[in-house]
Amino acid sequence: MSEHIVVHDFSGHPFQVDLARRLAARGHRVLHLSSAEYVSGKGRLQVEPGDPETLSFEQISVGRPFDKYSPRERLRWELDYGRATVERLGSWPGVVIMCNVPLIANASFVRAARKRRLPWIFWHQDIYSAAMGDEVSRRLPALLARPAAKTFDQLEAWVARGAGHVIAIGDAFTRVYRRWRVDPDRVSVIPNWAPLEDIVPAGHENAETAHLFPDAEEEQKGSDDSLRLLYAGTLGRKHNPQLLVELLANTRAAVVPATMTVVSEGDAADDLRQIAADRPD
Repeated sequence: MSEHIVVHDFSGHPFQVDLARRLAARGHRVLHLSSAEYVSGKGRLQVEPGDPETLSFEQISVGRPFDKYSPRERLRWELDYGRATVERLGSWPGVVIMCNVPLIANASFVRAARKRRLPWIFWHQDIYSAAMGDEVSRRLPALLARPAAKTFDQLEAWVARGAGHVIAIGDAFTRVYRRWRVDPDRVSVIPNWAPLEDIVPAGHENAETAHLFPDAEEEQKGSDDSLRLLYAGTLGRKHNPQLLVELLANTRAAVVPATMTVVSEGDAADDLRQIAADRPD
């Protein structure tokens, strides 16, 4: 039996788009939603030749940039995004899969979903409350940071308990769910995947490498016999950019000629630029 399904991936990442396409190919009517303002690696967010007629794509726009490092502006933005999500999905006739939606915006949706008895699934990619707790610890004295972090933790626990089902991306999440009192019968663990048909092997020298390194020295481009390591994706404050430097160093210590390219932006990417400033590789 076919269903009406929303895959609401805030980020618009490739493998969530892959899920939407595969569900539509099975005969379901699928709407893929994502944020218009969030800057990240995106999947193929448009209907393409060969896609089922039951697949569609939309983006939710707040109308201004997502300033994730400004607490006041981020709170305002998330509240607006939550309201826009509720407005778009208020009359949806099927199930909603929520993925990567920031905590405050997600909580706004959950409150409305409960009132309207809208079934939804929590596809849990990150424990946002942990990152938010770390952030307030950096910004506030301990006397204020601890209760704020506890509030975020309790809010995300409430969100998880309110879902019809929770899809975790790793077993480590289930330990947190026990503390949050999430019913284990409503939890499944499904690791993330890569949409392999979107990954097309190319020659060592190609248009993309020329685009990435228009003015680079040969050592930065990598010689024909070198190993090229590529990290393309998010580098936020919860990530440790030093690990990428150590990966390259360990590879070269094993006498493997290697260079690394990092395609990202944000605070951690800026930190990495400074850490690796004296490394031409």
